[in-house]
Amino acid sequence: MTNRKDEFPQMTVWLKHHEKIFCHAKYIKWGTSGHYRPNSAPGEQANSGILYRRQLQMTKHPLKKGVRFQTLIHDYRAASFQDALAQFIVGVHDPHLHRARLQQAAASIRFYFNSVNVYHKIKFTSYDPYIVGGPRESVVDSIHSWPI
Repeated sequence: MTNRKDEFPQMTVWLKHHEKIFCHAKYIKWGTSGHYRPNSAPGEQANSGILYRRQLQMTKHPLKKGVRFQTLIHDYRAASFQDALAQFIVGVHDPHLHRARLQQAAASIRFYFNSVNVYHKIKFTSYDPYIVGGPRESVVDSIHSWPI
């Protein structure tokens, strides 16, 4: 129906609304039909809307070898690198420690080295059951870093 004023814009809006309703009804029908279930990864149950486990994938070789802690602090602006590394080491050895205890235990760690290898690229992959052409590993996130 129209009020005979600006008929074309009113009919265009009406048509857009009806197209959206039609598309949504079609989506609801597709979703309730059960045909949207993907093939799941071996040992995993496929659930729509659930983000599957991610795997950390590093490059085979570091971009820089033997980077000193001082260089990390100044060039990479990683002022708390040694503290974070100590907390990581303690957390790996005892994952059930609470934050205060973890920091306390990390304070007693001494490093007998002063350099580490630096990786500038990290990828996170996930088994993607929804990908065209069948389920397979795909990159879901990546991190690139470099000195400032």
